[in-house]
Formats: sequence, C-alpha cells, structure tokens
Amino acid sequence: IFLPHEAGELKFDPGYNDVDRQRLLVIRVTAVAMYDQPTKQAFFKTVVDKLEPLGIRPQDVLICLTENAVFDWYAGRA
Repeated sequence: IFLPHEAGELKFDPGYNDVDRQRLLVIRVTAVAMYDQPTKQAFFKTVVDKLEPLGIRPQDVLICLTENAVFDWYAGRA
C-alpha cells in the first residue's frame, strides 16, 4: 500500500538517531511474530540495499516492523 504525501506534509526530525535524513521514506511492515533479531536485521539490510540503486539513500529509510500473532490475521477464509 503506497500512501504518498505532499512536500512538507510529514514532519520529521532530519537528525533523528544521529542520521542525516534529506528525504524520508517510511516503510511499515506488519508480520506474524516468528522472526529472530538476525532475520529482521537481514531484512532491513536487504530493503535498503535494494532501494539504494534506485537513488534512495539508506539514511533516508525508516522501517517500522510491527509484529502480532497468527490468530490476529484473517486471510480470506476462517
């Protein structure tokens, strides 16, 4: 799901976490809680590595991974 915003619509701290952000790209991921920390870190690295050739700096990417349980999902049938 892509949700574009107009310039200036989102307010963010360009120096949050001591990172020099110029153009913020927020990626929100919802997933079943089943992945360990190394797997999550590998996922984050893969995302920024694939975005960088498109001209998106890793410093401009903010990924929010939200986890929940299998029973929190409905995927078309009970």
